[in-house]
Amino acid sequence: MRTINDKIDGDMSISDAVTVHGMLAGDITVLSRGELTLYGMCCQQLVIQPGGQAIVHGMVLGRVTNLGGRLEIYGMVGGVVGLAGETYVAPSALVRDATPKA
Repeated sequence: MRTINDKIDGDMSISDAVTVHGMLAGDITVLSRGELTLYGMCCQQLVIQPGGQAIVHGMVLGRVTNLGGRLEIYGMVGGVVGLAGETYVAPSALVRDATPKA
């Protein structure tokens, strides 16, 4: 498992197990077989592809879109779009735009 503690400028695609404690300034895409555990911050969008997994304890300033993976939200996100897969939003999570989008 990789751990990121720094600030990363630009977008990132994840195809392995990654824990982020730092800040990613662009979009994050979790690919099939990718596993993201986010304690830090994503400044743009987070997209989970089919077969990917993301657990958000930190912040995503933009929307989180699940296209067919597994998504768990315990932190704060700008919005959630659960088009496919499994999406869980904890009661303690904060979703800034709670309007359902499909």
